[in-house]
Amino acid sequence: MEWGVRMPNLTRRQALRATGAASLGLIAGGVGGRVNGLTGVGITQSVARWCFADIPLEPFCASVADLGLTAMDLLKVDEWSVAHDHGLTVSCGDVGAGTIEDGLNEPANHAAIIGAFEEHIPRAAREGVPNVICFFGNRRGMADGPAIENSIRCLRECAPIAESEGVSS
Repeated sequence: MEWGVRMPNLTRRQALRATGAASLGLIAGGVGGRVNGLTGVGITQSVARWCFADIPLEPFCASVADLGLTAMDLLKVDEWSVAHDHGLTVSCGDVGAGTIEDGLNEPANHAAIIGAFEEHIPRAAREGVPNVICFFGNRRGMADGPAIENSIRCLRECAPIAESEGVSS
């Protein structure tokens, strides 16, 4: 479909660098002020951990909370308590259900993904993590149709595990 707008061909890494640079410019330049200064405007913002993986988790959580953000995404199970200690919600947890490279589309990964759900979804429910992520995976030449069918097959087994605990996947 033609939308009449040409988008530049950026890699994911280039897009993240540009977004990170823009965000730092707003914070450093004081344009937006503190996020918590936006009370009453219906904006809730979280931050994804993996974008800042080089920053030690404890001081990062403290800074996120100091900025007025209320939640973090993509924290691994053993990191949830650190966020909670700083009053942050883990809005989307990483329970180890695949990776960007190796995920749902490859049947060889299904047992490990289902096992991760069985092991960690009850904990997500207990610790107030309402959503978890699982990854499609790189297709490595696999056609769209079989990749989607494989993913659906695995998700049909994962969904009841999450649903039984009130967690979205």
